Amino acid sequence: MELRLIAWEVTRRCPMSCRHCRGSAVDRDYTGEMSTEECFRFLDGVAAYAKPIMILTGGEPMERADIFQIAEYGTHLGLRMVMAPCGLLMDRQSTRRIIASGIQRISLSIDGADRETHDAFRQTVGAFDAVLGAARLARDEGLEFQVNTTVTRLNVDQLEQILELAISIGAVGYHPFLLVPTGRGQELADLAIDPQEYERVLTWIYERSLACPIQIKPTCAPHYYRILRQREKEAGRTVSYETHGLNAMTKGCLGGQSFAFVSHTGRVQICGFLDLEAGDIRRAGFDFREIWEHSQLFASLRDPSQYEGKCGICEYLRFCGGCRARAFAVDGNYLAEEPYCVYLPKRHQAAGRIVSTISDLRGRLLEELQQDFPLRCRPFQEIGRRCGLSEAETIEDIRAMLSEGLIREISALFDGRRIGYRSTLVALRAEGNQVERLAERINRHPGVSHNYLRNHLYNIWFTLSLPRDQDLAATVEEIVDDAAVDILILPSVRTFKLKVHLRFRGNGDSGGTEEYAGRTGAEARSAAGSGGEQHVNLSSVERFSLAQLEHPLPITARPWREIASRLDVPERDFLALVKHLKRQGVIRRIAAVLRHRRVGYGANGMACFNVQESEILAAGNEAASIESVSHCYQRKEYPQWPYSLYTMVHARTREQCNALVQGISRRIGCTDYQLLYSIKEYKKQRIKYFGEQQ
Repeated sequence: MELRLIAWEVTRRCPMSCRHCRGSAVDRDYTGEMSTEECFRFLDGVAAYAKPIMILTGGEPMERADIFQIAEYGTHLGLRMVMAPCGLLMDRQSTRRIIASGIQRISLSIDGADRETHDAFRQTVGAFDAVLGAARLARDEGLEFQVNTTVTRLNVDQLEQILELAISIGAVGYHPFLLVPTGRGQELADLAIDPQEYERVLTWIYERSLACPIQIKPTCAPHYYRILRQREKEAGRTVSYETHGLNAMTKGCLGGQSFAFVSHTGRVQICGFLDLEAGDIRRAGFDFREIWEHSQLFASLRDPSQYEGKCGICEYLRFCGGCRARAFAVDGNYLAEEPYCVYLPKRHQAAGRIVSTISDLRGRLLEELQQDFPLRCRPFQEIGRRCGLSEAETIEDIRAMLSEGLIREISALFDGRRIGYRSTLVALRAEGNQVERLAERINRHPGVSHNYLRNHLYNIWFTLSLPRDQDLAATVEEIVDDAAVDILILPSVRTFKLKVHLRFRGNGDSGGTEEYAGRTGAEARSAAGSGGEQHVNLSSVERFSLAQLEHPLPITARPWREIASRLDVPERDFLALVKHLKRQGVIRRIAAVLRHRRVGYGANGMACFNVQESEILAAGNEAASIESVSHCYQRKEYPQWPYSLYTMVHARTREQCNALVQGISRRIGCTDYQLLYSIKEYKKQRIKYFGEQQ
C-alpha cells in the first residue's frame, strides 16, 4: 500500500480546550514528547521510504519552539509539509516564518458561522476573531489555507454559512469533519448527528461541490465515497480523480492503507481517533518502513475479508471502508461495521444471509434462541419445529448468524450468587487522561465482565464479580488506585428482572411505545427480592461439567452428546445433570446472546430513577413488566447520586429509547431520573467461574 499521508501530532500542548479534542489537550508540557533530533530521525526514516504529505498537527504545533526547524528539515528531504494551527498564535512574523520553512498549506478550523458558536465550541474567548485574523494574514502573505469544520448538532444548520464564510475569506478548500466521539469528544456523543442526518449532510456536500468555486472534501466520512458513486451513476457520469496532492479524491477510510497517524510520543496508529498502536517509532529505530509494511494492525485493514457485518459484504467496501474509529467506539471492534451508515448492501441477502434487517423467519428464530434452550437430545430439531424449519436449516442459519456477528454465542448463563460469588456495579468520575488509563486498568481484572464509557460526569461504569470471601470495596479501590477519583459502589439490593429478550415481530418493531411482557402482578412480584442468595455446594464433577458449559454450545445436531463425550459420560446423564443444576438455580438459562446493534437495536440506555424506599417495590415491579426493559434492579444510593431503581432499556433508536423511558417515568410516577448511553465499549465478556476446572 502506497503511503501518501502522515498526520503527525508534533505536540499535544494547546492553549485551547476544544470540546471535540481527540487528545483532550491542555496548555502544559507532556512527558515523552520527541526531541528535535528524534523528529529529524523520524523524518529521515519516512523520506527514505516514501514522500508522503506530512501534516504537522497537535495540540497546537506552533507551541513547539522548533516547529519551523522541523518543517524546514522535512522540506529539504523532499516531503510536502503542511500544518494545522488554531490561529491563536499566528501573527505576521510567524506567518512569514511558516512560508519560509516550506510549509505549503495550513488548515484553519471554523466551527461556527458566528463568534458565539465558534468560541463556545472551542471554549476559548476570542477564538473566532483569532482564526479570521489568521486567515487574513495567510491570504495577504500568499499562504494557501483550507477551512475545516467539525460537524455536530450545534452547527449542522450553519454549514452553508460557514462554507460561504470560507469562500469569502479566501480559503482554497472546505473540509467538513464528521465528529468521531473520542478524547474530549466522548462527552459530545449526544451532539453527534444521527445516521440519517449524516447521510443528508454528505449528500449536501456532494450537491454543493458541483457548483462551488473552492474544493469541498469531507473527512472522517468514508461513506461519502459511496454517495459520490451513487449520485454520479444516476447522472450518467464516471467518478474521476486527481491522483496527487491535497485535493486528491481517493477513498473513504485511508487508515493503515495510505494514511497513518503518529503521536507526540512516537506511537503509530491507524488514525488519531483510534487509540490502537501499530508500532512505535523509537522502538523501531525510526524505521517507518518496518512499521508500515509489517504491522499486523495495518495488515488487517488491508484485508477486505476481515471486515465484519454489512461492511464485510458491501459492494462499496473498497471505496468506503467505513470509519474504523467509530466501529471501535461503538462495538469495541475496529473491523466491525460502520455504525453511522444507513446503506443496506445489495448482497445483504447473498447466500440467504441478512445483516442489517431481520426477516420474519430469522426474527422467529432469534426470538426462540433467546428463550431457554431445549434440554433434549436434538435441541435444534425442536427449535426448528417451532419456526417451521428443518433441523439442518436451523443449524445452517444459526451458523450463518454467528459468522455474521448477529449472535455472539449460545451458552449457559449462571447465577453467580448460587456458586459463591457476589457482584456490584461501579461508577467512576474520571477526567481527561485518567479515562483511558483507568479503563485499561479495569479491563485487566478477571472479575470485570462489562466496562463502558457513558455520557455523564460519572463516565466509567463497570461490573465486578468476586468470590464471597473477597472484599468488593477494597478490590475496587485497588483497581482504581487513585484517591482523587470519585467512586460509587452500587451493589444490587433487589433484582426485579434479569432477562434480555429482543423482539423482531409485532410490538418489538414499534419502538417508542410502552411495551408489556404480559406478566401478571403476582408474577412480577415474584421476581422481587434478592433471590438466589443461597450458596449451592457443588461437587467436583458438577464444577467440571459447568466448566464445559462456559464455552459456546456446539452448533451440531447432538450438542449435548459432544459435550458429554469430553466428560466421558453418557449423553442422558449429562442432560440429567444440567436439568438438576437448572432446578437448583446454578444455571439461570441456556440461550443466545445477541449483538444488539447488528440486529437492529441501536440504542441501549440505562435509566436510573430516584424512587423513595416506600415506593420501590411497586415501581420496580411495574418497570420490570415492560418488555423493553431487560434488567431492573434496586441499588445502593449516595447523597451525590440518589438514584435507586435501575433499568436497562433496548430500542432501535435513541428517540425510541427516550420515549420508552419517558413512558416508564409516567408509569411509575417518577420524573427524577438520569438516562445514560454507552459511548464506548471497553470490555464485554463472561466471567469464567469454573475456568480452573478445564
